[in-house]
Amino acid sequence: MIFKNDAHKAFYESHHKIYIQNGELDHNRSALIYTLGMDEDCRDHFDDLYNKDTGCVCGDDDICCWVTSSSQAVIRLAFDLFHDGPIVLTKDRDKQLALLENYSTASVFGNLAYHGLTQYGIQALQLRYGFS
Repeated sequence: MIFKNDAHKAFYESHHKIYIQNGELDHNRSALIYTLGMDEDCRDHFDDLYNKDTGCVCGDDDICCWVTSSSQAVIRLAFDLFHDGPIVLTKDRDKQLALLENYSTASVFGNLAYHGLTQYGIQALQLRYGFS
């Protein structure tokens, strides 16, 4: 497995209780933790993004002012992998369409590529879907 840096690896390993359930790897949570761990801001705000008690991620509207363009790309990939696609809970049709566009594979990986994170996005896909 490849990691962006030592902090990324330490973050992933320190959250093993979330992605190892009854001795089995939970691919959704493993990919979520790995993906969020690649970005320093996401690591720092992990508790704002994932509720350990409920096992749920926050909604797109709940993401605050600390989000940068690189952390936004990381969050979108993490949430896509966790839910197998974006969860869009809005009655505003224009907002729903914009969210779906922002969460598209092309948009997410385009942003990851812009920030030099493509190889880690591919590693996250491998974790989520169990291939190497």
